[in-house]
Amino acid sequence: MSLKEGKCSSCGSTEVYTNSRVNPRGERGQLVVSTFKWMNFDTYVCLSCGKFEEYLNENDFKDEKIKEAFLKKWKKV
Repeated sequence: MSLKEGKCSSCGSTEVYTNSRVNPRGERGQLVVSTFKWMNFDTYVCLSCGKFEEYLNENDFKDEKIKEAFLKKWKKV
């Protein structure tokens, strides 16, 4: 279970909120892939216990040009 599903796995609360439908404004919620390529995060927060999770924005994650830059610059673990 993840916050992305609307229920907190830590406390069981459904007081989960997200910025996933808000246009990114260049806040901390970006992952720089290369000089001109980045992915935005969607953040999910439980307002009952404070747990939060971040996921790459689905639209950015589907962008093949961004993925190519990612593969060139980052190392597989």
